[in-house]
Amino acid sequence: NRRGSGRREPQACRSGCASGAGENSEAAIAFADPRESQGELERQPGRIAPARIRGATVTGIERVEVETAYVLQARPWRETSQLLEVMTRLHGRIGLVARGARGRRSRWSGVLEPFQPLRLSWSGRGTLYTLRAAEPARPPELLQGDALLSAFYMNELLLRFLTRRDPHPDLFVHYSAALAGLAAGQASEPVLRRFELALLAEVGYGLSVAHEAETGKPLDPDGLYGYVPDAGPVPVQAGEALVLTGSQLRAIAAGEFPDASTLQLAKRLLRQLLEQHLGDRPLRTRQVLTAMRRSAKG
Repeated sequence: NRRGSGRREPQACRSGCASGAGENSEAAIAFADPRESQGELERQPGRIAPARIRGATVTGIERVEVETAYVLQARPWRETSQLLEVMTRLHGRIGLVARGARGRRSRWSGVLEPFQPLRLSWSGRGTLYTLRAAEPARPPELLQGDALLSAFYMNELLLRFLTRRDPHPDLFVHYSAALAGLAAGQASEPVLRRFELALLAEVGYGLSVAHEAETGKPLDPDGLYGYVPDAGPVPVQAGEALVLTGSQLRAIAAGEFPDASTLQLAKRLLRQLLEQHLGDRPLRTRQVLTAMRRSAKG
């Protein structure tokens, strides 16, 4: 029951990708998602309804009105527009064209920013939609320094793990809560570990700590274990690269870090699990975070 683990070749918008399809087709090529398959999107039932565009009935156009969202990534497009990747509460990750968003008199100036809770409306079909309306849902989370880089790290994880139009409403709540925690000055490491746990669970790779992977026996709280990705805990001897007790594994799976040692073990374990599914391309924000923290210590 794992979702979206395979990598797919980039897909450009085919003919009729959206109303006014020429610009959106070019944008889709520039913004192609290697994990996206237009065929899969267009086969999803119950999502497409006829709409009236410029006085003519056009079939296959989807309209979404007032959905809660966050901008994960914004890239310049043509002279005044932007290509957006957003995470929405009910529709999952969505690609949008924001026409004129970078113009001097843009109605969206200062609105389409990361970590700003938004209410968005869009229309179109295929893999890339046209933004129709955007407004702040509430004041943005004020982030700086380590908290800001931690938030960008979460955005990069979402972009790497989530496929488009795969809703994760619970993960949306976890993301929003993590941003609020970082903005409130909570220590970033526990916040990030809980978010990583939620992300892995949502995409089908959550920690399994009820039983030993090979024997099915319940975990011994004082026993020593390694963790095999896609399998679970296995008994090991002291001296292995990563060794955790049964009680530590259960605490980490519950998002509890009673001491610095457990928190550090959680970081190493979750990094191992994330890298198992990220492939050879490292996370850029993680590299920046590591360099910044080393500089602060030195």
